[in-house]
Amino acid sequence: QKGEIMSFKVFDNSEFIAARDNYAEEVKRRWGKTEEYRQYSEKSSEISPQKQEQMNALLGEFAVLAHEDADVTGKEAQELVQEWRDFLTRNYYKCSIEILSCLGQMYSADECFKQNIDKAGAGTADFMTRAIRKYCARYADEA
Repeated sequence: QKGEIMSFKVFDNSEFIAARDNYAEEVKRRWGKTEEYRQYSEKSSEISPQKQEQMNALLGEFAVLAHEDADVTGKEAQELVQEWRDFLTRNYYKCSIEILSCLGQMYSADECFKQNIDKAGAGTADFMTRAIRKYCARYADEA
């Protein structure tokens, strides 16, 4: 059961990359002068196989929790959100609470992101959104 959800041999990141490219001008216009955008530009020029594997593994863990209908406020879900935030900070930009909150909303509100994340397992994007919302509420004073 878990093995099926966590199988990413066919996980295709091309839709995410296409969506990212489509939004690139808007992102640059809105955040192009920020330190986070500079960091993103430096760190994201290429998605390495190792980075993709790490991202897929984290999405797989979210998928398992979503499939098990885990509590988004539970220790396991909240620790996974922290791991996701750390992954983004290490590989893309300093992921502040404000940025994480916006990303969390986008994961289920933007259909392209939702469909791509849900390739890990149905309901994964919505689970991530709810878990991130709870995480950010706890750490809102960092914003």
